[in-house]
Amino acid sequence: MANKNDAQFVPVNKRDEARWALIEPHVELHGKTILDVGCGMGDVLMRCCLVGAKLVHGVDHDNMVVAAVTERLAGCPGVSIFEHDVQQFLSRSRRKYDVGFCLSVLPYVSMEKVLDLLRRRVRMAFVECQYQGDGPAATVRDDEEMASILEATKWASVERLGTVPVAIRRAERTVWLCLSD
Repeated sequence: MANKNDAQFVPVNKRDEARWALIEPHVELHGKTILDVGCGMGDVLMRCCLVGAKLVHGVDHDNMVVAAVTERLAGCPGVSIFEHDVQQFLSRSRRKYDVGFCLSVLPYVSMEKVLDLLRRRVRMAFVECQYQGDGPAATVRDDEEMASILEATKWASVERLGTVPVAIRRAERTVWLCLSD
């Protein structure tokens, strides 16, 4: 469990509570190894730490974000944040994780490549997808297209969990559960 941060957890991301309501029934994080690619301000990392995950790794390319998250999560045992390109990190890492998170990252990376690499590194992943009209880089049209992309990257099982609203524009993001084996 986190110590000095226990009483201080306030999610930075406004979608966090709604997203977590979709994810939580599908996973037990206590004692697990966790990878969050594109970890942003570390909301997922903090939640994993608070429920007793054994090892929590976050990856983000932005050095200022990594510095802020490192400070925010100081005192959380087992948490490490890496400043790295997500695709390069996944390509070079040989570690296997129990659970992966890839939340609102796909429009900014080589989607199919990152999903394939993530599948090789985690047993299960929660993937949040942005659709056209939700940000400048989003190219996926709808759930049907996203399901096809996930299946094409050879996940053993893909399940649509639901949607979460985006506070700053009229959009929703879909959360998917993907199992690798």
